[in-house]
Amino acid sequence: MAAGIAPLEVKALAKIIDELSYYQILDLGPDASGRDLKRAYYSTSRTFHPDANGHFDLDVRKNCGLISKRITEAYCVLKDPRKRKAYDERLRTSDGLRMQLAEAKAAHAKSDSESRQGKTAQGRATTRPRSAISRWP
Repeated sequence: MAAGIAPLEVKALAKIIDELSYYQILDLGPDASGRDLKRAYYSTSRTFHPDANGHFDLDVRKNCGLISKRITEAYCVLKDPRKRKAYDERLRTSDGLRMQLAEAKAAHAKSDSESRQGKTAQGRATTRPRSAISRWP
């Protein structure tokens, strides 16, 4: 058996996986370092990957697949400092425990454009897209 995991544990975790935060899925605290994050990801993904649990019946392997997807989703969001910051903000405002990668990219793009935008009228004028700046007077 893979790392001593029982089929009942897999089924129970699959039922509550959507109610767990990414930190809970990877069994980490919000202040975990990148090294800790990577170590937790590889450990949990090896434990719950469907290929590592091929000896279970089809239903349990499907649950392992669901858990494995959430583990990968959690790692993809938490490994990027900008996405992680957006996710932490989302946790503080209680908008939900999951963050789709498209949402994370959109949150990053919004904060990035706000940080690049000028503080004065002249600064904002120079940060317009190239298509908005006319070559001819």
